[in-house]
Amino acid sequence: MKPLDSFLRKRLPKASLRVKVALAFILPMVLSISFIMYLRDEYYRRQQEIQIENTAIQVGDLAVRVLQNALLSNNQRLIAHELEDIQGYPAIQRVTLVDADGTIFVSTDPKLAGQTVSVTESGCVECHAFAPADRPRVARVYSPNGVLRVSTLIENGPECRQCHADTKTHLGILLMDSSLASVEQSIRDTRVFNILMALITILLIVILSYAMIRWLIVRRVEVLYKALSSFAGGNFSARVPKPWRTEDEITHLADHFNEIADVLERHEKEQREIAVVRQEAITEERERIARDLHDGIAQMLAYLNNKVSAVRLLLKQRHTKLADHQLAQMESVILAQSTEVRAAIIGLRVVGQGNATLFDNLKEYAVLCNRLGDLKVEFELDPRIEQVQIDPEAEVHLFRITQEAVSNVRKHASATQAHIHMWLDGNHLVLDIHDNGVGFDPWQTNLWRPPHFGLHNIGERAELIGAAFKVEAEPGQGTHICVRLDLKES
Repeated sequence: MKPLDSFLRKRLPKASLRVKVALAFILPMVLSISFIMYLRDEYYRRQQEIQIENTAIQVGDLAVRVLQNALLSNNQRLIAHELEDIQGYPAIQRVTLVDADGTIFVSTDPKLAGQTVSVTESGCVECHAFAPADRPRVARVYSPNGVLRVSTLIENGPECRQCHADTKTHLGILLMDSSLASVEQSIRDTRVFNILMALITILLIVILSYAMIRWLIVRRVEVLYKALSSFAGGNFSARVPKPWRTEDEITHLADHFNEIADVLERHEKEQREIAVVRQEAITEERERIARDLHDGIAQMLAYLNNKVSAVRLLLKQRHTKLADHQLAQMESVILAQSTEVRAAIIGLRVVGQGNATLFDNLKEYAVLCNRLGDLKVEFELDPRIEQVQIDPEAEVHLFRITQEAVSNVRKHASATQAHIHMWLDGNHLVLDIHDNGVGFDPWQTNLWRPPHFGLHNIGERAELIGAAFKVEAEPGQGTHICVRLDLKES
């Protein structure tokens, strides 16, 4: 058993699914069917033997009745003639009549007449090995030729007691020997036929079973394996085709794989889109930083350079008050520019926060803006909005719109407070930013010129994501910016 166990442990795990199915299902089934066929053959063989024995017993009883008249008349010639007639039956080789003393009274073999039969001889010992009440009527005599011996007792009936004593229950025995060659040949022919039929049946069952197993399991597992291998190789469009529609576990497994593959493919596509959007955002941010450096820090440095030259000239001319006034202006510009630089840094820090959502970024942006101390920024969010899925590109632009609007408030509105509010209005996402600053008259102000480039940029970003953009402002009443995004289009 150990070599077999070792073989199965080493070889079976490496075998193909077809081999494992054959070993696990078909082989036990073949062995079971073969065993059942063997039992069936043995049963029919035994039934055939019983039938042959019963037939032999009936022939023996018939032979006794045929001999009855000849025995009553004690006519040996007639008895011999009747025995020869009985020997004429198919397969009967010899008929012998033995008296109660064991002497052969008459036989179809003349050489046996007058001989004494011993119960220890072959042909007698098979029956005399049993008790008298259990002795069989038919016995197999194991000899080179094979003989089936039928023994039929000749009873001492009323018609026989005229010549024989009443104390005898039997007057003799009729022994009839039949050849087993034809019988065994018939049994062998039947067995060969049964074996052939069993082999054909097993072959048909194996073919049908393998075809069913292959159709229901092996083929479908191969389809699953092919799809999974292709998917694992990077082909995210690989799916399990549906050539069958049997509602079972394998079909459900294929459906679940297709669903998972759809989700992963969408996720992979979204990640590619996010990567593109992030790259575009990085490029835009670099361009914005370049503009801010040019429009802000570069101009401030040029302005400070001129102011420093003026201060040096005033100090040489000992105009200290004028020089102090110039220094105060420089201090104010540096303070304002410092705030702008810190605000720009805040925007960069917030956008770089990994996989944070738009709402997380806006919350963090408001908190960091409040730390600057020059402008109080309040942020209000509709709780329902956190469950909304927004296009990654739209998220970037909405954050930039908010950042641009707050930057405009800080630069131009002279405001002390800004309010950022985001809520859902049906299928629309609404972003509202307003302040308590000086405001302006939109009808008398060209938004395409300084200092309103920020509003122009906000309008362009809103147009890129298909959102509606509106500006409301009045002198002394602050500025109100509203962006309305259709979620179905985002």
